[in-house]
Amino acid sequence: WTRVGIKCLKVKARPTPMETRQIIEACVENGATSVRLDANGAWTLDEAIAHVNALGGLPIEFVEEPCPMADWQAFRDATGRLVGVDEPILEPGAAAEAEKLGVPFLGEVPKPTCGW
Repeated sequence: WTRVGIKCLKVKARPTPMETRQIIEACVENGATSVRLDANGAWTLDEAIAHVNALGGLPIEFVEEPCPMADWQAFRDATGRLVGVDEPILEPGAAAEAEKLGVPFLGEVPKPTCGW
């Protein structure tokens, strides 16, 4: 990826912080300057905070869907990390709910797919 100029990689969070750290460190060792960590909403607020805080010192741009949307601000307050979101923001009412909560987030709108 670095040969074609890609420096930021999306990394799916692993079950333990140690496993996630190993993957991110391998990305950095191979030329990545930052990662976008995707938890897919799998964690509770407490799990998200513990997992991400255990990754201190790594170049994480933002954490995608670390926990339920209602907890995003508490996650940001506890970790200092930006929150990202992709497909779930397209669900009816999701963007309005995020705006109502007043939680800044980074949106990634996936490209549409189609069959032939």
